Amino acid sequence: MTLPSPEWFDEAVCAQVDANLWFPDKGKRGSAAKAICRTCPVIDACLAHALADPSIQGIWAATSEKERAKLRREAANA
Repeated sequence: MTLPSPEWFDEAVCAQVDANLWFPDKGKRGSAAKAICRTCPVIDACLAHALADPSIQGIWAATSEKERAKLRREAANA
């Protein structure tokens, strides 16, 4: 089953780049993907989406899974 994409997906820069870039090899930081994310007009919506769903993998809104987990913890402790 495929879930519908949020409307902002159509404006996301990542949709125009090789999908493998968003899933760096273990031990890599995904610097190239994060640099592209930082130019994206929908980075805020992307981050909100990625933070809302802990099962999301890869680079989203210039953050890794570990970085998003840290942001979630910080928000829970605020």
